[in-house]
Amino acid sequence: MTALIDVAEITKDYGRFRALDRVSFQIESGVTGLLGPNGAGKTTLIKVLLGLVKLTGGRGRLLDYELGRQAREIRAHVGYMPEDDCYLHGLTGVESVQFVARLSRFPRIEGLRRAHETLDFCGLAQERYRNVETYSTGMRQKLRFAQAIVHDPPVLILDEPTSGLDPEERQVMLNRIRVLSRDHGKAVLLCTHILPDVQAISDAVVILARGRVQVAAKLEELSRPVTPSLEVRVLGQTDSFTEQMRRRAISVSARSNGTVVLEGEPDELAAQAWQAARDCGVGLRSVRPSQNSLEPAAGGRGVNRLGYRGWSGRLAPAATRWAVISGVGVRRAWQSLWVKRLLLLAWLPALWFGIGFFLWEQAALYPEWRQMLTPFLSMLPATHEYDVIRNAVRGGDL
Repeated sequence: MTALIDVAEITKDYGRFRALDRVSFQIESGVTGLLGPNGAGKTTLIKVLLGLVKLTGGRGRLLDYELGRQAREIRAHVGYMPEDDCYLHGLTGVESVQFVARLSRFPRIEGLRRAHETLDFCGLAQERYRNVETYSTGMRQKLRFAQAIVHDPPVLILDEPTSGLDPEERQVMLNRIRVLSRDHGKAVLLCTHILPDVQAISDAVVILARGRVQVAAKLEELSRPVTPSLEVRVLGQTDSFTEQMRRRAISVSARSNGTVVLEGEPDELAAQAWQAARDCGVGLRSVRPSQNSLEPAAGGRGVNRLGYRGWSGRLAPAATRWAVISGVGVRRAWQSLWVKRLLLLAWLPALWFGIGFFLWEQAALYPEWRQMLTPFLSMLPATHEYDVIRNAVRGGDL
């Protein structure tokens, strides 16, 4: 199958900072998940694909157009859904989508027709006639998605399409992406931090870290367990079903969530599982081959160095404090121990003066404090400001 996006040895430098370092991968039709912690280079890669920034080195192709030389043609054939809001105040939802269609050189009436059809697909009903500034987060997400697909592009680049959606709307959004990919032949690049979203609809995965590609493979390869097995969810008590499978010389293990794992070839075990369930009089909720989670599969290839954490299915960016393109000099200065010491010493005079002012105030309110504060006065620096404090405390002239 011909790759719709093909990049080879792409490099992008911002001054002395290298955002992309010899990035190479291919994207075919279907959904490809683009993963990576903050500062990994995902946004820079998207800008390179859209022709918004110039390449430092390397080459690439999107459809039949060369990166860096045919940016206008590329943007005409790509639907981009940004993570942040991008709408014009004063326009309604349908007018906003029609405006994007007009930018793609569709006539006014045709743009309006496409806008209504796209909003129907995205689930915006009567809300399309309201001004966009009154939309909720979920409505704005649907609006951005509609703007990305209104001109029917063959390639979609979606940046965090499920961010801010409730669980039900999130699943509906994933179904829309799946329909566009499966039924309409779109190539979708899904940029997200949510691992379950990638596992739910992606066909392939590209993982970036520190500006380099760490993993680029089919999701099926990453999810395939080392030892084949079958996961069975039993309706009712699992003890009798487990005993039946053990009598058939099958290795069985039970999980805390009620799932029974049978070790062996899934195709061979499925028939025996249904037979054992009938013999012991229990029902089966589901029977499916075991799959590894995407995070451990990626971690086995060295991606656990990137700061990923098993935290609610998201990538916890543990190593992103210094991933600021324009702040390389500040980062290096802060990493210097002498700079930290100077900043600490700069706070000490202010701290001393604050303590002195507090004691000055207490001595004014409570004369009995003056005798108690006498030892502390000798510790204050010999400056004019602290001489005022000494005289005021000792003489009571506040």
